Amino acid sequence: MIAFLDGSGVKASDFLVLTGVAAQDYLWDRFEPGWSEVLQNRSPIASQLHTVDLLAGAKEFSRTNGWTQEKCWALLWDCVKYAQTLDKLDFRVFTCTIDMGAYRELKAKGNRLPGYYAMCSRFSPELILKWYLEKMNINSRFSWRLSPGKPTGPNRSRPAPTPLHRSCARRCNPRPGKARRHACWLP
Repeated sequence: MIAFLDGSGVKASDFLVLTGVAAQDYLWDRFEPGWSEVLQNRSPIASQLHTVDLLAGAKEFSRTNGWTQEKCWALLWDCVKYAQTLDKLDFRVFTCTIDMGAYRELKAKGNRLPGYYAMCSRFSPELILKWYLEKMNINSRFSWRLSPGKPTGPNRSRPAPTPLHRSCARRCNPRPGKARRHACWLP
């Protein structure tokens, strides 16, 4: 299994988001040739898709490199259309969102919280591994360490919800019980 993750947001943002896509190796092996074709079957050729640069007309996608607004939108839509050809049962998208207003409020009250990037980085792998083990019908206990300290994983008990949990759960996903809500749990 391979997962690609990318984040957006900074300390001053309203929200910080880490999103990733996980799939088994065979899907990536099928995906890469078609994705490369979408990127290269145009003028100018795109070496990658980094949406923030594409929509801003920055870096590789600058006007000086031959990228007009129409060409940028055409690339984006071609990538979306290609992604729609994939079997949605073969991969999964994971998102962790931190309500930075609630985070700053809790920190101001003296609560000891992990760094906001650490929060998403800690729970995204947990969700990805849980999905993978369920998909593969592997019924085993596991834990992992992202930094020195206690093991983490689905087998440890969860703390009581905090205001950050509740705020994030409401904004991430208004329907309780969904996976994105669990990405908002604090350690």
